[in-house]
Amino acid sequence: MKVSMSLQRSVLVGWLLAMLVAVQGCGFHLKGHGNVGASAIDSIAIYFAPAVQGALKKAIVKNLQQRGVAISEVTESEMSAAMGLLVIENTNLRVLQSTAATVSSNVSESIKWVQPWSLKQNQTLVLSDTTTLYRDRQIDPAALLAAEQEKLLLIDGLANEIAGQIVRRVNVYYERQKAKSSKNSPEVKS
Repeated sequence: MKVSMSLQRSVLVGWLLAMLVAVQGCGFHLKGHGNVGASAIDSIAIYFAPAVQGALKKAIVKNLQQRGVAISEVTESEMSAAMGLLVIENTNLRVLQSTAATVSSNVSESIKWVQPWSLKQNQTLVLSDTTTLYRDRQIDPAALLAAEQEKLLLIDGLANEIAGQIVRRVNVYYERQKAKSSKNSPEVKS
């Protein structure tokens, strides 16, 4: 049984893309998910809006758990009772494709992830920001299955990066608050 040249090429390209993504993912994994150290956050409530990307939910919870933070996920009706509340708004994830008139007929894809979030302390807004990430990639039309798998891995990587940025910002806020409170508290003399 003969295997067509285009099928062999597709399998080879798919395998190479999978290996490339695995190697890149491994480096990112080592950088972003090692021992993250202690956190200034003791506990926090999190509200995820209905249209938050599932990979981001998992990444934020995992990142906080790795830091030893006690997490409680709250519903919209429970938000007012939370002392420290991290609000993750709806995800805006856009994937734009454009074809280039080249010999290879590859498709170019641009991914833009816009993630608004805020932190409330005793129902007072203390931080509010939008984290935005961009990624571009080339897709070989002969290896669409591998391209779809690569896209899912890329989105997971973006979710981990966004989660890391959000948790670091929230942790810095809590560190500064603890520094202020220890600076303002009277010293005990023995």
